[in-house]
Amino acid sequence: MKRKLLIIISALVVSACVEEVNLDKAFEKTVTVNCILNADAETQSVDIKYNGDFGEILFERVPDADVVMFADGKELGHLKKIAFSRWVIDLKPEPGVTYRLEIQVPGEKKITAETTVPEPAPIRMASNPEDIDKYLQTFIHEAGTSSACWISIDKSRLIGSDHPYRDEFNKLEKIHGSLYPEGYKSRFTVCDDYVRISPVTLEKNLTFLLEGSSIYRGAEIVFITMSDDYDLYRKSAYQKIKAYAGEDFTDFLEENVVYSNIKNGTGIFGAYVTRKITI
Repeated sequence: MKRKLLIIISALVVSACVEEVNLDKAFEKTVTVNCILNADAETQSVDIKYNGDFGEILFERVPDADVVMFADGKELGHLKKIAFSRWVIDLKPEPGVTYRLEIQVPGEKKITAETTVPEPAPIRMASNPEDIDKYLQTFIHEAGTSSACWISIDKSRLIGSDHPYRDEFNKLEKIHGSLYPEGYKSRFTVCDDYVRISPVTLEKNLTFLLEGSSIYRGAEIVFITMSDDYDLYRKSAYQKIKAYAGEDFTDFLEENVVYSNIKNGTGIFGAYVTRKITI
């Protein structure tokens, strides 16, 4: 798209024509639903409000809503409103269970969404070889099928890995300052905050390395396994944020949509499971 845009702009310059380029995007008022089920929490919340136009920070509240949660087709109950746009339910989600939201806002079509809580990532720490660098740690991704897993290292915003199914969608093109002391040079592509491991089916165990400047100091490694919906939402949201933060003004003209699985609305209904390993 950028290439086509540059050709069009060049043609306008050559022909000495001046035309207005409309950067406005059509805004459509829509009910927005955000609910991320946390398998480690005893209470789950659903935020419901109307969306806002680009640049707005205040959102119109939904006056009322009937919110019902289901698990594998069985009704669990109606959620209770506790704040401006928040409804809650006492629930500890279980891996492998499919949950469904049904929301009725007066004057709107019934809003529905489903998500399945993933199993925890089958990843464990392994013993490091004696000659390994102190900024590296060895892990084993066990055989089987696993959902997308986002890995982070406590106290280390920048992270790298040689996992063959890493995504690197959030790789950093520029790094300001030194990532490691003593002139150590990173072995792998440096990513921002997380290394994302794509959904994968492994026929046998896979050994891989994580790299981070704080990995040798008793750091905590966090493995967030996400439902397919939540994974797509987080990835597309990150990409859109980066697009709007870019220096190239044509980024604003790119069709860059954040993923949503909400029927008759927008937003996300997803789930995740967290595991932590202390080095």
